[in-house]
Amino acid sequence: MCFNTFIQHIKAEKYHQVGFSFKLLNPVHLFQFADDAAVITGQESENQHLLNRFSIWCQWSNMIIRVDKCSTFGIKKAITKSVQYLPKLQIDNNLIPTIKIGEAFQYLGRNFDFNMSNNNHKTELTTLVNKLMTDIDSKPLHPRNKLLVYSRYVLSKLSWHFTTATLSKTWVIENIDPAVNQYIRKWLEIPISGTLSTVFLTRNKFGQSIYTPSEKFIQCQTVLRKALKLSPNQSINELWKSTNTRTNVQYDFYNSTEENLSRWGLSSSSECSLCLGPESLLHMVAGCQCYLDRFTWRHNSILNFLADTLQTVNGSALYADVPGFKSPSIVTGDAYRPDLLLSLSNGSLYVVEFTVGYETNLENNVKRKKSQI
Repeated sequence: MCFNTFIQHIKAEKYHQVGFSFKLLNPVHLFQFADDAAVITGQESENQHLLNRFSIWCQWSNMIIRVDKCSTFGIKKAITKSVQYLPKLQIDNNLIPTIKIGEAFQYLGRNFDFNMSNNNHKTELTTLVNKLMTDIDSKPLHPRNKLLVYSRYVLSKLSWHFTTATLSKTWVIENIDPAVNQYIRKWLEIPISGTLSTVFLTRNKFGQSIYTPSEKFIQCQTVLRKALKLSPNQSINELWKSTNTRTNVQYDFYNSTEENLSRWGLSSSSECSLCLGPESLLHMVAGCQCYLDRFTWRHNSILNFLADTLQTVNGSALYADVPGFKSPSIVTGDAYRPDLLLSLSNGSLYVVEFTVGYETNLENNVKRKKSQI
């Protein structure tokens, strides 16, 4: 109740001007979660002013501020670039410990440093995964039970880092997936030459129904982006819009896959919003009748690239089934018209027929296209 009272007091209009603004968002000067608080300002003097108000309210409520558990972190402009410095802030005449130059601090489990590099999270993740997988490996458990512990315990321990840290899927694939895969190979006695692709399939496809860390990472990022987008707080919605860049847009796209949302308990239906069919990635990429224009566009874009490249071949005649080129039906007729024909001066004739279907349909698409030639 004390913190809520203080927050209502410090939310007054006169304190907004001392906050820190990000892009077009409203200025922020205080973050509060339970008994953890963070004060952010553009000037050191303004920060000290807010700390004084914070201290007064804590004294009024007989609450003690543990200065030894507090820390300060400062960035200032030095000529033409920003540098980290050691601010001198006090609470009740006690100097608050400062974060040393080059080091990071932690707030609500998230590490922050001057470069915002997430190196601490990466180190913690790598160490955590190796420790947990080693501990599981040392236990006298059946391999099936080891996989169960990995699926239900290890992945949940990684979720926080995957949700809060600014990591890339590539980094997770290159650093976390191999650390897990080596133990799964050991438990299931799969040689290095064998593939683990079938292990990560669902049980109805003869797999073990477990996720790779990189798949868990995508799930965490998708849930995070959806929470920001659908938050009842307007400021959080604005935060989602301001961070809707190419780094995050892939996870915003996953939000539209109703099959994933239904699987994770975030949606009551897995139907496509356009055709009411089951909305999977396969359906969206190559199955939905309402998306056929995009499918044709992808197909013709690749065909245009091939035609532009092959038309430079000397002594050749090129036929392509796209505008701007002679139609292959001139040679083959309309019934058996391929995507592309390349006739060379030595009498050779190359026939090109391709598709841009989804990866799980590659073999079926190849058979279907071969039957047309």
